[in-house]
Amino acid sequence: MLEKTANPETQKIRKVSIRLLMTFPFILQIIAAIWIIGYFSFQNGQKKTNDFSSKLRANAIRALKQEINDYLRSPMEAIKLNIQARKSDPIDTQLSSDIIHQFRKLSNVFSTINEINLGDKWGNYIGLIRQENRFILRITDKFPSTSLYQYDPNGSLGSLISNNLNYDPRTSIWGSSGFEG
Repeated sequence: MLEKTANPETQKIRKVSIRLLMTFPFILQIIAAIWIIGYFSFQNGQKKTNDFSSKLRANAIRALKQEINDYLRSPMEAIKLNIQARKSDPIDTQLSSDIIHQFRKLSNVFSTINEINLGDKWGNYIGLIRQENRFILRITDKFPSTSLYQYDPNGSLGSLISNNLNYDPRTSIWGSSGFEG
């Protein structure tokens, strides 16, 4: 008699409840499995991305260091050769033709060097500058007057390009640290 007095909606809920009791655990398991797979896939993707970016950074740093070393190797070798040459055969700084000849040799050996300079604390200066297909020679005539000449491949001084009446090599980047002390 209790069953007859029970509300018809209560009987409906009991029918649905049995169905839910059977399907709900399966749905929960499927959702949990999908979530776990997604979580671990995301974590694995993050790890792989971090590993890849670390390797990429390491390769970029290694290549950059190599490029810098290659770029700086020629000037350092030129300086070492100059030091060794000066020990065995000192160059007379008053004979600019010897200096220019030495600069020309170095620029032929080291094609990556675009400029070779020599100056002293009194403002005397000689520099050989590579520009495209030619060389320009910068010489201090009477300090602070500096002249730029074309310098041909045969080793002779060409025509005057320009005069700079106020060039002080001691204030340049390459000269300022060398003339201290």
